[in-house]
Amino acid sequence: MDAEAVLRAERFAARVGTLTSGYDGVPWPEWLHGSPALVVPQLPDLHRPIDPAAGWTDSPQEASGHVHPDWQMTLTGRQLTITGPGSGSAVWYAGHPLLTRDWIRAIVARHQVLLVSGSFARIDQFRAAAQARALRLLLVGVR
Repeated sequence: MDAEAVLRAERFAARVGTLTSGYDGVPWPEWLHGSPALVVPQLPDLHRPIDPAAGWTDSPQEASGHVHPDWQMTLTGRQLTITGPGSGSAVWYAGHPLLTRDWIRAIVARHQVLLVSGSFARIDQFRAAAQARALRLLLVGVR
């Protein structure tokens, strides 16, 4: 995506006061090989660890097995919360990403979602991170 298109989107969002998921650091839903995934940018001023010791992997095969027992996603209305390992199940993400009904139905029916994160802060940086093999994956349970 070119810089002018990004600026247009940012100006529009500022003018109408809306979130433009993917350009504002908010996670966005995706479908990867027919399964729901949540893509979570890594913002420079907010550290969300994607440590292999906590279950994150760069291998799609490893991430497609069983859900990681130390991680959990809950969806209450439009509030999405992801907790991970740590004292008292530390909150890794909490917010209101833009989610579709089909995506929500799929994660509720499957009781799992693939988290995708890595060295990108915006949707227009995602492709470069994928090409550089800088993405990390984690399969989590959904309540």
